[in-house]
Amino acid sequence: MNPLIFVILIIMVIFTIYHFWQDISDFWNTGGTFAEGMTNIGNPIKIVSATQAKTSHSGVASRIVRALDFTDWNDRWPGGKCTHTDPSSWLKAVLDGRYHVKEIQLLNRRDCCSDRLRNAKVYVLDGEKKHLCGTVPSWAKQGWYTVGCPAEAVGNTIEVSTEDTGKHLTICGMKVFGVAPTPPNAGAVGATDAGS
Repeated sequence: MNPLIFVILIIMVIFTIYHFWQDISDFWNTGGTFAEGMTNIGNPIKIVSATQAKTSHSGVASRIVRALDFTDWNDRWPGGKCTHTDPSSWLKAVLDGRYHVKEIQLLNRRDCCSDRLRNAKVYVLDGEKKHLCGTVPSWAKQGWYTVGCPAEAVGNTIEVSTEDTGKHLTICGMKVFGVAPTPPNAGAVGATDAGS
C-alpha cells in the first residue's frame, strides 16, 4: 500500500472518531444536541409568565421569563436574575401553549445556597393533571441541571417545588424543551373515508 494513502486513511479515521466522540459527549453533557444540531429533546418552548407561592428578598418569579435565545442568565444573586421564595414553596412557569414536554433545565445559584434546589420536584401541569417529570439530583451544586420528562408529560405549565424539602426555592434560569402534542385522532381513518 502506498504510504501516503495509508497516512490519509489514518487521519480520516482519527478525524471521524474525534467528531463522533464530540457528538456523544455533547449528548451526554447536555442531553440536547447530537449529530451536528439534531436534537432529541424537541424545540425550545417560550415561558410567557411565572408566579411563585411566596416571594422573598425581591426575587420575583418573572426573572425566569426570557426570550427563546436563552441569553442574559446570571447565576449569582447580585445579578438580579434569580428567583427567591420563603421555605417550602413552588414556582409555576406558564408556557406559550400546550406541549409534550421532554426536558426542563434549571440553573442553580452559584454564589451560595446551591443546596436549596437539591431534591426539588419538577412537574408538568395540564389543567388538574400533574405529571412528575423528576427530581433535581441530591448532589446538585452550581450550574444547569436537566430533568427529563416521561411521555405522558403534556401540559402548559411547569412547576418546581420545594414543599417536600422545606427549603427556599431559588432558580436563576429555566429552559423548557418539547414538541406540540399529537392530536388523539391524528392518522385515524374516518368512517367516511374507509369505503372510498
